[in-house]
Amino acid sequence: MAGLSGMKQISRHCNRSEATILEWIRSRAFPAVKITGSWESDTEKIDQWRKLQIEAAINQRNTAKKSRKGQKKW
Repeated sequence: MAGLSGMKQISRHCNRSEATILEWIRSRAFPAVKITGSWESDTEKIDQWRKLQIEAAINQRNTAKKSRKGQKKW
């Protein structure tokens, strides 16, 4: 477990901009919190969150493929 302190460290770990990380915090339940004015997170929590995001996207894609497969072609 490696703690990350500050938005710069968090965004560097994710290889994404600070704006993207802030959007993920607001809209995708990204695992970071602001404690006494500083953003804090954890590399393991972020890596776990990323894996779940990937799995969800794959499942969504597979579900969409299955539903298209059953449609009739005219």
